[in-house]
Amino acid sequence: MQRGRILLACSFLLITACSGSENEDLFGDPAVTDQKPSDPAAASGPAAPGGAAQGGGTVTSSATGSTPGQAGTPASTPPSSDPGGTKTDPPPAATCVKEIEPNGTLEKATSFTACIAGTIEASRASDFSEIVAPKTAKEILIKHEESGRVSYRVYVNGLSLPLYMPDLPTSMTAAPGATYAFEAIGEDAATWKLEISFQ
Repeated sequence: MQRGRILLACSFLLITACSGSENEDLFGDPAVTDQKPSDPAAASGPAAPGGAAQGGGTVTSSATGSTPGQAGTPASTPPSSDPGGTKTDPPPAATCVKEIEPNGTLEKATSFTACIAGTIEASRASDFSEIVAPKTAKEILIKHEESGRVSYRVYVNGLSLPLYMPDLPTSMTAAPGATYAFEAIGEDAATWKLEISFQ
């Protein structure tokens, strides 16, 4: 009898102590197993197009046709036909002066700086003109035009060079600082024009 009372009392205490607990609290949920912290990339879900993650990721796009996820790059500009913007216009044509009559002798030659033109009105008449070479000149360049038959003689500081019939050379070695005189000799009535430059 005494033993039966003790067992009854123990059973009562056990029931009272466990009445507020669920089965899972007493014995544990057999369906729950130990888990390690999940990988952040796996927890965030599959990657969205463009390399950004779903659920808060940011996708960068551009209207210029760049690859999604990268900063946009402006389309290239065709190269300029004038790199540097330093287009150079051709030098203006030399202004031609008219001969001043009378200029039929070396002493009365008409001075000019680049271009001179004249008219020979009688056969074997002469027109003289002169130009001074810069002190740095190494070469003299000569251009000429005529209507009619014209011959030329060149003088350097008053000394004559051979007679040029009917053509002048296009260039000659220059004497720096020298005075060059040109005699235009008409075989008949004619016009003439000289363009002189130095290098």
